[in-house]
Amino acid sequence: MQSNQPRRQYSHTIPKPDIITPTAMASGDRTVADCEQGKTTPLYEAIEERYFSAHHMLLRAAGEALYEAQRIGPVSLREERLLTSMVMSSLAIEALCNAVGYRVVPGWEDYEQISPWAKIRLLCTTLGIYYDRGAHPWQRLRSLLNFRNQIAHGKPEHVRTRRVLTSQELDAVMSNNAMNQPSSKFEANLTAENARIAFATVREIEGLLTENITQELKLGITVEGWTHRSRQLSESEVSAEVINSATPPTKSGSSIL
Repeated sequence: MQSNQPRRQYSHTIPKPDIITPTAMASGDRTVADCEQGKTTPLYEAIEERYFSAHHMLLRAAGEALYEAQRIGPVSLREERLLTSMVMSSLAIEALCNAVGYRVVPGWEDYEQISPWAKIRLLCTTLGIYYDRGAHPWQRLRSLLNFRNQIAHGKPEHVRTRRVLTSQELDAVMSNNAMNQPSSKFEANLTAENARIAFATVREIEGLLTENITQELKLGITVEGWTHRSRQLSESEVSAEVINSATPPTKSGSSIL
């Protein structure tokens, strides 16, 4: 299965001659000399802009892991891929909430520390989305967030199974090495069907949260993309760029590792 919708790019570019960046201008003596001699050297400002939301990357990883899980034979490897897929989907929920919240809720940073479920409730109230915790898709979302918490706060489990066998059945089990490792409740949830449901649930929530917002606000949330724009700099802006490029950077008194 395809892991995600194709990554589409949208851009609006005004055709211009070759772009000369401040870096190139600083390193090219000819350009600076031309400016000093009063010659007209047109420079252009090019800006690429993108609104990044981590939920796109997380959902791509979820879809790819699910696809791999369906092709792998060994159970242990398949479980690892399913685990990856479901974890990525569960993490994508909060990233999606933050992407929408920063655009529609003033002061969203004040709500950064609340739980993903509380963020969903807040966004539903803000956007006028009908919410019923026992109805679809909120019930599935709650299961996905519970799974997320199980991963984040993993607890041990004593697992024991019991079978009653005849002597012939026991001999067959022992001779064929058909003893089964007992599975925990957590491992029992690692199925391809649950991984598909998790992925689809995030996509459905994405649709609900963005259904009633403007196309401008959807930019970067419902689809990944970037924009490009360029313009010719005025003479005063060119002079300023030349001055700035010739000025050595100041040293900062502190640094962040």
